[in-house]
Amino acid sequence: MIEHRIFHHPNLNLDGIPKIRNAVRAVIINKDIITLAYLEKTDEYKFPGGGIKPGESHEDALKREVAEEIGATIKKIKEKIAIVQEFDKFIDEPEDYFTMISHYYLVDIEEKLGNQDLDKYEKELGFRAVEVKIKDAITVNQRNIESKNSRATKWIKRETYILKKLDEIYN
Repeated sequence: MIEHRIFHHPNLNLDGIPKIRNAVRAVIINKDIITLAYLEKTDEYKFPGGGIKPGESHEDALKREVAEEIGATIKKIKEKIAIVQEFDKFIDEPEDYFTMISHYYLVDIEEKLGNQDLDKYEKELGFRAVEVKIKDAITVNQRNIESKNSRATKWIKRETYILKKLDEIYN
């Protein structure tokens, strides 16, 4: 099991009250090829997935998010392979800091992709499903991180970390 923590700001006070968000992410992999969401606007890759709604199971959230973001139907959820916890500042909220806990699951999907059901921000970012070599996805994301591209999303560090770990395992 891969476990990792990311601190988006130095000197966060973790003694205060957190706002916690749990999320699920799908790892759809076949040898060195991985199915990801490609974001055209920011030129980066992310794992399909997102926040778990109140009362929703990890399995139900994973199926919903994968269908929404890349138009895929999950055939089988195999196992949880990673947990990444991110910490960030929270501005103008009663909580002292924000933490996102991402649960990554290895899954199999149906071959044929259906229609996406994207949120407004996902449409603006140009989400589309792609099959890509793990190393190529890492190269694109790492280039964005190193250039400190203002277009890049906060999640790019999390996703690139997991891609690198998968590259170590599968190559």
